[in-house]
This record gives sequence, structure tokens and C-alpha cells, in this order.
Amino acid sequence: MVRRATVIALLLVVACASCGSFGSDSRGADGGLGDGAAASTCAVATCADAGPSCFFTDFDSCSADIFNSGDIGTAGVVGECSGGKLRVAADGTLDMTAVLSHDTPDTYDTIRISTSLAIGEWKQGPVMRLGVGGVLVAELDTATVKSGKPSFTLCGDGGVACSAPAFEADRGVSHRFTFDITRTSVSLSIDCVPLATRTVDVVLGPRVAVAVGFGKTDASPIDGTLDDLSISFP
Repeated sequence: MVRRATVIALLLVVACASCGSFGSDSRGADGGLGDGAAASTCAVATCADAGPSCFFTDFDSCSADIFNSGDIGTAGVVGECSGGKLRVAADGTLDMTAVLSHDTPDTYDTIRISTSLAIGEWKQGPVMRLGVGGVLVAELDTATVKSGKPSFTLCGDGGVACSAPAFEADRGVSHRFTFDITRTSVSLSIDCVPLATRTVDVVLGPRVAVAVGFGKTDASPIDGTLDDLSISFP
């Protein structure tokens, strides 16, 4: 019941080991991050050697750790695990958010959250929300830029205090998003290349819920997938 309460609180407001083997540099010829095939060069870490505190899901099925909220059962609203992916979709200002929650160990210094993300449609606003102990510590926000592609930015609650630069992706193309959370910051890497860091005070308490929210209220529209999500404490 404590975990469920934490998850619901986040709705109102999921990488293992050190991932040192991720080290492929997928920058394009212009020095920016590569697109398309870039994600495939950034290997997915599982929890095989990361200890019992690590969590990994390939979304072959929705585990009990995933809590769906919104206009479920309404035509066009999707919150499901299918084909090895977690998909959320909605339109017409309807709501759909999936939250995955996992408890921290007693002692740790860093939380690493890593997942493959692809966006087909996403009207401006948060795509992912990250919380620790019921406190929102970062958002991944998106906006459609002049090219018509989605552009992702690491931000605070409500899209404030965003940290440049942004990352522009092709619609429907999967990229590996990795968030490293310490007591003083949240850093974002995409396809194993560091992108941005946001300074924020984070209380890394023992046995508190790390929550990852994927979705949006008032969707108009949203449609995206997550794959191979992991939470570790390197």
C-alpha cells in the first residue's frame, strides 16, 4: 500500500551495473547525436550481474510493478504491454499514464534509469517523469520543431529549468535514454552520449520508491513506446 500511494502521488504532480560496456560514441558527422541506427550500438544492460536490488523488464508482459491510470477502457486510449514494448496512446484531451515503481536498497549513491523510447506522436509536454521517494526530480519534455520531428529536453516539474541542449529524433525511431540521479543532479545520456545535466537536490533515502511515469494528461495526441527498462544503483 505504501508503494501504491507513492505512485498515485507522482501521477498528481524505471540500468544495471555501471554500464561501462555502453561506451560506443554514436555522434553524427556534424558532431551531434546520430539518429536511427545509433540506438542499436548502445547495448542494453540487464540485471544479470548487478545484484538483487536491480530491476529489469523487457515488457513481454506488464508486471505488477506497473500501474496504469487515466481514461482506460475508452476508445483510442492504450496502456498495454504488447510485442515486447509498453505502449501508451490517447487523443482528444483524454488521459493515459503508466507508472513503474521499484524500491531502492538501504545504501546507494546513484540511481540509473535506462530505457529505449520511441515517439510516434506527442503533443508538447512531458513524456517521462522521474520521482524518488514521492518527489518529482526531473521530466523529459518534448516539442515538435520546425522539421516536424520531436525534440527532447531534460527539465524540471512543469517544463521549467530546462537544461540545454535538446535532442531531435525521427518519429517512431527508438533511442536509448539513460538518467543518472545523484544527491545533487540528474544527468541525461542518449545512445550512450552525455547530453545534459540538471542541478537539483535529491534525497536518496533507504527503501524508497523510484518511480518512472510514461504518458500524459490531456493528450492531443500522444502515442509512444518504451522497451527494455532498467533501474540500478551503480
